[in-house]
Amino acid sequence: MSITQKDLIHSLSKLLDWLEQERDWGTNSGELKFITGRIGEIYTAIMVNGQMAENTNQKGYDVVSEKNERISVKARTKLKGQVNFNSNTLDYVDRVIIVFVDVEEITVKIIYDASIDEAKKIMTIQDTSVRISMSKIVLNEQEKPKEEHILNVAEFEDCKIVRLESGKIEVYKKDSLISPSKTILRTIAQIIGVDIMNSNGNKKNQRQLGYDVIRQLEE
Repeated sequence: MSITQKDLIHSLSKLLDWLEQERDWGTNSGELKFITGRIGEIYTAIMVNGQMAENTNQKGYDVVSEKNERISVKARTKLKGQVNFNSNTLDYVDRVIIVFVDVEEITVKIIYDASIDEAKKIMTIQDTSVRISMSKIVLNEQEKPKEEHILNVAEFEDCKIVRLESGKIEVYKKDSLISPSKTILRTIAQIIGVDIMNSNGNKKNQRQLGYDVIRQLEE
């Protein structure tokens, strides 16, 4: 069954809310792997305008792009260590995408995107698995910064609140980036009547608060 982009976006939103709740509960990062892995796959499917693999645990790949590329998706919550692949299923893969899920800020970002042939150039082989060192990915990401697309923009007095494709929220005052910006976001929220607390009784993080502020300003 084909899943629409709207359905994928809705599912991603619910997963991010779930991840935030688990984070607030202090859940061990190791126990969040199912959530972060699914977030990585759905986010990738959205970004490549594609579909999830037809079968659960599909050999080698997780997403099929608009161009019918079979994509192996790996989600990471840390920018260190190694990313493991099964050498026996690499022949089923056309493209590799590694997604960074920031559990603290609840944002998602593709940090590596390459054809399988390019990915093999930085892979090392160990027994039946092949690995990519995150140090190579982080270095590559730093050398080639990617400009994110803007999803929403709202203005309040001399401030501009921007929501990027990763879910990251940026606040500009007179065209200057404000960092950190949580304080000014909370001030704006209180002025326009947006609750700064989430349903669990905790203060909203920057992503959620920024989204709610933008939505209120757009009404």
